[in-house]
Amino acid sequence: MKRTGRCPKCGSTDLLAVEPGLYNSFPTGLFSNARIQRYVCRSCGYTEEWIAEDSMEKLRHSWDAPPEK
Repeated sequence: MKRTGRCPKCGSTDLLAVEPGLYNSFPTGLFSNARIQRYVCRSCGYTEEWIAEDSMEKLRHSWDAPPEK
């Protein structure tokens, strides 16, 4: 949905992008969070979650993750 602008379940283009807010986050450490961007299809209710671009670096360095190949 984020990349195609179309719902993968029903094919609708009537989508809502829910901006990251207070409770839209993923823990990346004891006192830090990565923000989550949500996409909702207004036709069938299907949802997708993506880590917000500005939080990707936090996520890459969290949880002692191995480096990308």
